[in-house]
Amino acid sequence: MSQTLLELAFGAASLNDPDMTTKFGATKYDRFAQDLFSMHGRNHSEKAQGRNVPVAARTLSRKPAPFSSPKSPAVALEGQDVDLSTVTMADIKISSEPIPIEEITSEIAARNIVADTYEELAKRLGISKELFAWMALKGAVTINGTTVPGSTVGFAYTQPVTALTVAAAWNLAGTKLASSELDLFHQAHHDASGLEIARLVVDRKIKGYVTQNSEVQVMLTGGERKSDALAKTTQILGPSFRGFEFNGYDWDVHGAKYDKDGTLTKYLGDDQALALPDAESLRSVLAYAEGYGAIPREAIGPNADSLGSKAPQRGVYVYAYTTPNPAAVTVVMGWCGTFFLTHPEAIGYCADVNTP
Repeated sequence: MSQTLLELAFGAASLNDPDMTTKFGATKYDRFAQDLFSMHGRNHSEKAQGRNVPVAARTLSRKPAPFSSPKSPAVALEGQDVDLSTVTMADIKISSEPIPIEEITSEIAARNIVADTYEELAKRLGISKELFAWMALKGAVTINGTTVPGSTVGFAYTQPVTALTVAAAWNLAGTKLASSELDLFHQAHHDASGLEIARLVVDRKIKGYVTQNSEVQVMLTGGERKSDALAKTTQILGPSFRGFEFNGYDWDVHGAKYDKDGTLTKYLGDDQALALPDAESLRSVLAYAEGYGAIPREAIGPNADSLGSKAPQRGVYVYAYTTPNPAAVTVVMGWCGTFFLTHPEAIGYCADVNTP
């Protein structure tokens, strides 16, 4: 096969075609947390200094300004309610199985192979980004070979979010869920952030606790016979909670899992809950940044005399390279970026609704 056809089908420019990258980069696999950041967060890419992104995380202050006379000097502010730090961009790269050149009989065949390869690589890359985003939402990012099997580097940072606690276990039908427990969530979140909870994202098991809760059943069914209350409550809540509003919050059940060394593991663990402010407030809470990946000299497409080149766009990038024996093409997809919080206390996190 000619080098021209290889470059046309697998060259860096064609692989990073915006239509291809957008089509497969927008896969619906495991998108909840990263979509929160990309849809509601603020883009800090231009502020990046190399691979580091400066972060000015603010905290809520309720200290009043002092009163003074017209002739009095201004009273100096005691400290800034901003925590200055940096976060490092992550690099994720995954390659396809070598594609035998003998299978690439034409440009059309090559592009079909690229499309299939894109879909699988984008899915795997999306899972890693989703796991990263969930860690950031919970306030503690820890990346290493144990948390993300196969990782060859490790890094960690913490941005403590508001800890939400319970007074009674939610899996008990008699727990005062509506009149007490949710108020505890609201008060703790508001005290720390000054914002209202607009959305509760809960583990699927919590949906069962809410459905069988006696107080909730009475509120939703108007006090019907107990034998009918569970069935009617289940019908009212629906299969996913999505779009359901109760006690002033929108509820959303999250049950997606990823494969961790052969074990299906939840992004949002058993009995965990996440409290979020409204979409407008999230813009001052969530943030992300994306950088440029590196395309090596051996990649098909770039000038062979160069040491390498910068990816044509921030975030997701793709390149391919050949091997002579056996003659094959390997496609590599990567992402350079990070997720972080600029107002950590505005996110509420309960690690276990059954542990008072």
